[in-house]
Amino acid sequence: MRNTLLFFIFSFFLISIPVKAEQKVTLEADRVTSQDNNTVTAAGNVLILYKDMTLTADKVRFDRKKNIARAWDNVTFRDKDNIIHASFIKINLDTRKGLIRDGKGFYKPYHYFTAQKIEKIGENNYILHNSTISSCSGEVPDWSFRSDKARINYGEYFTADDATANIKNIPVLYFPYFIWPIKTDRESGFLIPNAGYSNEVGAFFTPKYFWNISVDKDATFGLNYYSFRGLQYLAEFRYNKSRKEDIYLYGEYIYDRDSEANKNKRWKIVNKSNVYLTDDIELRFNTDYVSDFRYKRDFDKYSMVASENENSDDESENYYINEMRLNIYKPLGNLYIKYRDEMEYFDRQEGFSKSHLIKQPEVTLEKNFMDAKLFYIDYHFDYNRIKKTNMIYQNEEETSFKETTIKRNNGYLNLYKPFNLKILTFTPHYRQYYTRWYDYSEQFNVSQTDDGSLLKLDQEGNELERYIYNIGYKISFNEIYKNYKYFKHSIYNTIEYSQTPYLNQQGIPDSIEDDRIEEEKRYTYTLTNYLTSKDWNLKQSFTQGYDAALEKNQWEPLETKINFNYKDLTHFYFENHYNYEKNETEYMENRLRINYKSFYAQTEFIFDKAVEEEEKNTTWQSSIGVDIQPFELAFVHESYKKMDEFSYNFKNFKTQEYTAKIIYNSDCWSLGFSYSEEEYEEIAKSGTNIDTEKTLFLIVKLKGLGGAQKEILSGK
Repeated sequence: MRNTLLFFIFSFFLISIPVKAEQKVTLEADRVTSQDNNTVTAAGNVLILYKDMTLTADKVRFDRKKNIARAWDNVTFRDKDNIIHASFIKINLDTRKGLIRDGKGFYKPYHYFTAQKIEKIGENNYILHNSTISSCSGEVPDWSFRSDKARINYGEYFTADDATANIKNIPVLYFPYFIWPIKTDRESGFLIPNAGYSNEVGAFFTPKYFWNISVDKDATFGLNYYSFRGLQYLAEFRYNKSRKEDIYLYGEYIYDRDSEANKNKRWKIVNKSNVYLTDDIELRFNTDYVSDFRYKRDFDKYSMVASENENSDDESENYYINEMRLNIYKPLGNLYIKYRDEMEYFDRQEGFSKSHLIKQPEVTLEKNFMDAKLFYIDYHFDYNRIKKTNMIYQNEEETSFKETTIKRNNGYLNLYKPFNLKILTFTPHYRQYYTRWYDYSEQFNVSQTDDGSLLKLDQEGNELERYIYNIGYKISFNEIYKNYKYFKHSIYNTIEYSQTPYLNQQGIPDSIEDDRIEEEKRYTYTLTNYLTSKDWNLKQSFTQGYDAALEKNQWEPLETKINFNYKDLTHFYFENHYNYEKNETEYMENRLRINYKSFYAQTEFIFDKAVEEEEKNTTWQSSIGVDIQPFELAFVHESYKKMDEFSYNFKNFKTQEYTAKIIYNSDCWSLGFSYSEEEYEEIAKSGTNIDTEKTLFLIVKLKGLGGAQKEILSGK
């Protein structure tokens, strides 16, 4: 009876000791005794609460005056979101310093550590004796780092001398000094390097350092060592200046001892930046530039930033751009001042050629959708000073050089007005062009034409003027729709007409947009169907064009497009351009993707008769993957062939590239391999060769340390 009474009394008994005016220590336990006015002993389900700390144990002795707690057996100490389990702990609740025996700790987000003895020397600082750290849970983690003495500065680093990396309990690597970031925010530090061997560069090692400059800017510096080539320097800078301003700079440089290009000093520059000098004045850069025709082939796979190809209309793999522009935005017009250099390399039988199209500068003033009450106005005026160069190299020597220069003033005024006619909207337009070419480095050779002040071509010496216009209209019928039980069906119809009169423009330079404006009397009809339901949607369109200005092939290919989606399970796209005058398909594209739980399959088939590249007007890509934990598998196959006429014939394709990947995923690590074979055109001093590169990659990821895909074997 007496024990039962004491149990109820002390279960609800709270001892509150004022330490500071605003802070209290709360102690709860099954049994609480006081040896004197200063020392309290508690046993059974002991709980101490103080500030953001929680201490639980089977037994606790608490010193009221010093605010020191000693705890034994089944001890758990929680400090904010961090937890330590131990057999014994002595902790000063004010200074947060103390001693811990047989500690097992967890620090957010995924750091586990153990130590026979832990000295807590500050709020977030520990010295560990005979310790381990890992991002794997369990008594024996899958991998860990062990050291006789280590230090944890929470929110910063785990550091250790004479550390070993262990798989289970087996040491596999030794580190005289080891450092591991245990941070919730990004911090400066070394990144996991790549290492391996390649037939092209030899043995390579690529250490990199990440510098967290501040919350809105950072930088990465790297060195790529190639045993065949030398040392390559890399630097990257990122700055998110504001919601609409970004600065991105990247550069590479190497003195290449084994260069197959026409130079040894080789480099790459990338600048994708924009800054506002005032609220309406913007400075913008768009640069992706290299030193020579082989740079991308030699170093792109080791770069921190792969080269971009999307700037090129023909998707050439050797197309580069360097552009700087000043944009001034005003209510009545936008002014753009641009310097732009488009560079492209072309393969030749015994060497290569390099072309430049340089706008130095281009000045443009334009505005769209200006409301003039009676009608709307679009206007555009530009000034271009153009330089085109073409250089041919055979072996290492420049054997031919040609340069062409010209200046051009160009502009148009477009007037249009939409009329709402209840069941449709009718929008007529009139566009008048004026273009003047002068200071041409060659001679104009044109036939002068004068069909009035709005349509003529006039040459006077080394100066050429052109007037030409375009008229037309667009009819957009209102939506026709019907709601069915399970879906809605909508229909849209549009008719367009565009006419540009004939003007003999032979002999006019054709370098940039609007140099040549061809005759047309083009009618276009588009029918679009939308079907939408809760689970699926379908868009289907037919577009038919007819150009009466042409003497033959007046009917343009019928364009048919279908886009279908069913939940997140199925995505299908179909596009066909059918020329029924020739009774042939000129373009066909099919894409299908199926997702089901952990499985996906995707295929893409494209036929383009306009592709002139030998043997490659038809491509077929297929991929399949499954993610059934702990395994992840994927296979990708890309192939091509030449077809004179379209057919769904999947025979006789040649492999362009295929990749197979298998990864094993654990809770705290991943390990896998990726193997690929890729056919490529090798540009060399002597010409172009077709070869196949075979590469084996090792994929490793350690939770908390990051991951990497390392090339471990490469050959031809």
